[in-house]
Amino acid sequence: MEERKEKWRETLEKRRGGLDAETAARASAETARRLEAIEPLISATTIAGYWPIDGELDLRNLLRRMREEGKTVCLPKRRSEGDPLDYDLAEPERDAPSLDDGLEEGGFGVMEPAGGTTVDRKAVDAWLVPGVGFDREGNRLGRGGGVYDSLLDGTPGLKIGVGYECQMVDEIPAGERDRKMDVIVTEKETIWIG
Repeated sequence: MEERKEKWRETLEKRRGGLDAETAARASAETARRLEAIEPLISATTIAGYWPIDGELDLRNLLRRMREEGKTVCLPKRRSEGDPLDYDLAEPERDAPSLDDGLEEGGFGVMEPAGGTTVDRKAVDAWLVPGVGFDREGNRLGRGGGVYDSLLDGTPGLKIGVGYECQMVDEIPAGERDRKMDVIVTEKETIWIG
């Protein structure tokens, strides 16, 4: 199964990498518009998001707006250098002038809260989860580190997989530890699972 996942990662990262900046920006804006129509996300008070890297769908403007509306917006934050899966969620400092100002570069070059308040994963109402690929059964292919599968384990919040339409495939190989999404949103469609 790991070999199949690696082949998919290679294929799908090339697809995503082939998007020009204008197409990616348009797709990100359209996906954000679709997300704003999802009632459980609109009514959520605590949202777990992500800061994009390597051409991931960019939802930073949506996260900024949500924070300005008074919602708790938290991001993954690495707790220790020794364990690659040792992540928590943290809300950037509330007194920072903007969401961006409350971030610093963390593990793997990902922006994460500088200081901030740890947020209980079980208190998250909705998760915005990036991926390398998705299928219509709710399966998600990540980068291979297992960070999101670990963070999502045992959490009740709505799990929203977000990506470009070109990242949708017929079948993502999934194992026992891989966490399924409840809904997948791209610039072209919103797919509720089950």
